Amino acid sequence: MGYKTEFPDFDADFYCPAGFEDYSYHNDTMPHAGKRLTVDGKDVEINIWQDYMDDDKREYPGSGRLVFQVKLVDDDDIVYEYITDDLGLIKKFVQEWDEEAIRKVIADKMNESYISGCVMKILEGESVRAVLLESAPAIKEAFAVYTGGGIWLFYGKLSDGNWFLTDDYGATRILNADPSDLDESTYEEWQQEHLVRDLMGNDRLDFCDALCDYIEKADQSHRGGMSDMEIDAYRKYFKEEY
Repeated sequence: MGYKTEFPDFDADFYCPAGFEDYSYHNDTMPHAGKRLTVDGKDVEINIWQDYMDDDKREYPGSGRLVFQVKLVDDDDIVYEYITDDLGLIKKFVQEWDEEAIRKVIADKMNESYISGCVMKILEGESVRAVLLESAPAIKEAFAVYTGGGIWLFYGKLSDGNWFLTDDYGATRILNADPSDLDESTYEEWQQEHLVRDLMGNDRLDFCDALCDYIEKADQSHRGGMSDMEIDAYRKYFKEEY
């Protein structure tokens, strides 16, 4: 059918590079172009998801519009995903992600050093530094807040000027506004309005580990009464939960 039929109100130029097909389907939240291939007996899909220009129509308002995705077809396992607004970067990924790159990322099961190597290979100069800093921002200040029932919430400020909010499962969102006075009645709506991105994969695990390090060394005004034993328990829980 194609994106024009499946998404007649789509408001952006649809990118479908050579070798890809328009796999857009109206039950999805956005159009996408895809390419299917077999690598070492495994059926693989490379997808380029393309959301609306109008932020109000996007699946995740405030997030990047373009998603480059590599997944195994049989078990629907996403082995690599990158979200951006930069079409030029997507085009570089299309060129660089050949069968050998896919073979390595499948074998390494999303090994962080390999993924970072792919990004560094594709990008140049200061943009490499910017991407790596963006993926794992340094914690400038962090607070633990007890919400009752043995549940803790963590929030704080990052070195890049943004804020973070980490729930008791370790799910971490980067926000462009201070979440300390967040009203529970508008919790989800407020987060979507101020969302910069979600931390995923190894970035999330590394961040939660750094968060526990910070809280452990902080004074009680930052800990909210959290004990060393509770900090250690959360550190282990974050890793097991993910």
